[in-house]
Amino acid sequence: MHSTEELRLILSVHHTRKLSKHLSCQFQNSQYQLQGYGKGYRLRGATITLCESFDGEVTLLHQGKPLSYRRLQQG
Repeated sequence: MHSTEELRLILSVHHTRKLSKHLSCQFQNSQYQLQGYGKGYRLRGATITLCESFDGEVTLLHQGKPLSYRRLQQG
């Protein structure tokens, strides 16, 4: 049995993005930057999955694990 959070991610639309050297990516006129990784630049250039739920909530995943982020700008 899946948890509510797992079901929400399973039923969302998945998009693949590549992180920039500043640990950010773009999606629908918004820029998302990872938070709390300090000098953890091991994720630079990493491919992540951006999950957009039907209510518009965005979740960033790397190897199936959620990443904390902030939205920098919205167009």
